[in-house]
Amino acid sequence: MKVNNRIRWIIITLLLVSCEISTIDTNKKGKIISQEATDFYKQNSHESAVVYSTFKEILENSYIILKGRAIQQKGVINSARDPNDLSKEDPNYFGIGQVYEVAVEEYLKGDGPTLINVVQNEGFILTQPEVVSEKEIELARSLSSSLPLSVDKRYIMFLASSELTYSGYKNGELFIGRGHPWKFEITTSDCVLPDDYIVETHRFFPPISLDRFVNHIIHPETFSSMTYPESTDSLDCLIENSNTYP
Repeated sequence: MKVNNRIRWIIITLLLVSCEISTIDTNKKGKIISQEATDFYKQNSHESAVVYSTFKEILENSYIILKGRAIQQKGVINSARDPNDLSKEDPNYFGIGQVYEVAVEEYLKGDGPTLINVVQNEGFILTQPEVVSEKEIELARSLSSSLPLSVDKRYIMFLASSELTYSGYKNGELFIGRGHPWKFEITTSDCVLPDDYIVETHRFFPPISLDRFVNHIIHPETFSSMTYPESTDSLDCLIENSNTYP
């Protein structure tokens, strides 16, 4: 299946693993593309959504870890790449790469500027990039289960700088999530939990206190896994955020 192979290639080359990103075909007036292709995409994106099942894996595969807050959206770029030349946009697909300006509160691994640009994939459209409209972007985004970054939330993000050049951004000017999950919400009561719709993600990474979460990042040798919170403060977080479980 040619469409299926290209979808698989886009997922791999983007390095942006998101939750069941919806695909629309503008040649069919905004309707979902063929059921076979849709089922393939949903099945594979769902199965690959929880790329990491242990905290150790996330740490080992992230070059930059930070505490920060999204302060504004900076527009959408086409995040889909031409499989024959990754320096170019894909001529037949438009990946909705939403760019956020993030104010860094603290670097927990690596270092960098106080303001960075983080891009998140929030859907993609089966059409030529030059004819994509705002209405089509919003339709695909509304069907996606990817959670946008919110300006009223603090996050811990696990990132790497992009090795590709995108419209308006040079090599290294954009940061992307390293696998999935790559962003965790810091609640107002300083609990940390995955910013994600997928139930399995919350089972692998239950709520935990911010202090303990950060300590695991700075001192990874202090734990072997994080499958269930053990300390009293983490249990308080689990009770407080019990609504995240089915």
